[in-house]
Amino acid sequence: MAATVLLIAATTAQAQSIIGRVVDAKTKEPLIGAVVSLQGTDTKTVTDTDGQFHFYHLSTTTPYTLLVKYVGYKNTTIDGVLSKAEAAEDVITVALKPDEQQSIIEANQKLSKTAGAFADGNDWTAGWANWDPENTEY
Repeated sequence: MAATVLLIAATTAQAQSIIGRVVDAKTKEPLIGAVVSLQGTDTKTVTDTDGQFHFYHLSTTTPYTLLVKYVGYKNTTIDGVLSKAEAAEDVITVALKPDEQQSIIEANQKLSKTAGAFADGNDWTAGWANWDPENTEY
């Protein structure tokens, strides 16, 4: 019984965490829904409405590599992150930069879809000339 109590106390005393926040590098606005993972493990989380993320109950001796991903931004890795006691107030701030290349590709895809709608010869605006807001039978 005494051994069990000691084991539980030792495990609780060693509980460590990594707490952080993901923001836009330019505006410093929080990035909601960024995926943060501990590389080399299956552990990942998603940032909340304040851009914050939390990893709890981590090893006290393992330095971690954080991988942060967010659509439209460059993936970022941070090496050598050490977990802290869960009561510690240390917060890692990760500032992501927009991925200009990804934005250009997305814009080109949208432009080609729009151009294709006009290139097929269909004049989708023709029906508006006869539009009657009172008529609900379309």
